[in-house]
Amino acid sequence: MPYLPLLPTEELDYTQLTRTGMLLRLQRNFTQLNPSWEDYSVAYPENLLLEGQATMIDLIRGAMEGRVREVYPATMTQRLSAIRLGRTNGFQLTSGTPATVTLSFALRGGGTHGKDIELPAGLKIRSTDPSNPKKYRLTAAGTLASGNTSVDVGAENAELVQETHQSDEGPNQILILQRAPLIDDSVEVTAANGDYAAYTSFSGVGASVRGFVVSVDDEGRGRITFGSGIQGKIPQGTITVSYKVGGGIAGEVEAGTKWIIEDTVTDIDGQAVSLVCTNAAASQPGTDPMTVAEARVRIPLEAHAVRSATIDSDFVTIATKVAGCDRAMLLTSNEDTSLAENYARLLCVGRGEKNASGTFAAVAPSQAVLDQIAALIVKGGQYPPRQGLRLDVEAAPLRTVDIAVKLYKQSNREAVDVAANVRNALADFFAVTLAKGQTNDKVNFGAYLLGADGDPDYRIAWSHIFKAINNADGVREVSYDVDGLLVEGARSSLFLRASEFPVLGTVTIYDLDQSGAEI
Repeated sequence: MPYLPLLPTEELDYTQLTRTGMLLRLQRNFTQLNPSWEDYSVAYPENLLLEGQATMIDLIRGAMEGRVREVYPATMTQRLSAIRLGRTNGFQLTSGTPATVTLSFALRGGGTHGKDIELPAGLKIRSTDPSNPKKYRLTAAGTLASGNTSVDVGAENAELVQETHQSDEGPNQILILQRAPLIDDSVEVTAANGDYAAYTSFSGVGASVRGFVVSVDDEGRGRITFGSGIQGKIPQGTITVSYKVGGGIAGEVEAGTKWIIEDTVTDIDGQAVSLVCTNAAASQPGTDPMTVAEARVRIPLEAHAVRSATIDSDFVTIATKVAGCDRAMLLTSNEDTSLAENYARLLCVGRGEKNASGTFAAVAPSQAVLDQIAALIVKGGQYPPRQGLRLDVEAAPLRTVDIAVKLYKQSNREAVDVAANVRNALADFFAVTLAKGQTNDKVNFGAYLLGADGDPDYRIAWSHIFKAINNADGVREVSYDVDGLLVEGARSSLFLRASEFPVLGTVTIYDLDQSGAEI
């Protein structure tokens, strides 16, 4: 009598590895060994062995699939996975950067003081908002000189933190910082055997080099990794770590914010003085940490510009590496015939105010961001441009788009709520990036808006704007009258110049359920 096969003899489909599928296979295998056993219901406790094995295999499968997903940029979900993948081609995820503001300090009650008043770097101040105080610190020292009524000093949305750890004197030590979110490039490390410097990786680092690598996890917490003794020196004794936390767009403040000075301020004789501080202008925006969703897009692009800037997309990739530049285009004589040959303008758009849904409005990047990009793309820089090319790095021209719409509301909806939903929908439509940092493909530079033939038609369709409004929560219908939806005063698509990037301007809404009243 031939023995029954221990495994199924027919061809198996391994593409449906669900728990139910695995349980059915186990039952079929068991039936081959025990043909008389046909009841796999819970009435027989022995069947729990098969149920338990299927559950165990399902857990193992899930864990394996999860690990495999973290190996590829397209499917990774964890920030530390993105950091590891980025290191293969030199890509580094950015953590947050702080908002900055200029503060004006003056004596409480006005007037002047007979002695110089020193304002030390790091002086702590915070906004008076009880529900969400914004903590700032001075970035440089200032002096309210004798006889002067005020002095302006720069400040940043950050707190300085210092921790001490004890080295275990083993290779590849990892320290997890206690406070979050970590601010970019703020970590300083000193051990008993000297100061340590930050590196992006230990590749090519010698055994005598005192270095560390910083990674930021999904909670914004910093992880400091030290060398192995072969690549990077092992720290000894007490390790002191100084770093800053805070940053991001949540730390921005409006002009005229009220402040509290948390530290005691004295004159040069050590006498305490009472000061007030004000900010005449709103803060310069900070940036949030790069999301994993954004890294999924940017890591593969990094390979396109490894050593130099050659083709147009190289310049765009390099520009968008810099925090504060989310969109870019290289404008040459191919797009603008008024430009000379071998001359180009690298036009950049930054990430501005956060919209209600989490998307971001477009804004002109700061000069500091433009200078940082320009420093990368110069002869002798990290990404030298193609030979003979003259390049200017500039803020892109932003085309303000005003919209007027007449609409009907859904039943029992408040006009003010519907109007807010329409404005939010349009803000999302014209956003430069989505909530997790991905590119918003609904808007682009004029030269990047293509027609059916693949050539630029410089047009954002009127119907797309109509759809965004019509789909807003609470809108029953957009009027089909000739003036039901006007884009820059006309019932037509929006046509941009090659270099222009659109931003939302004034939105005027008329409620036809209230005889056309503006809402």
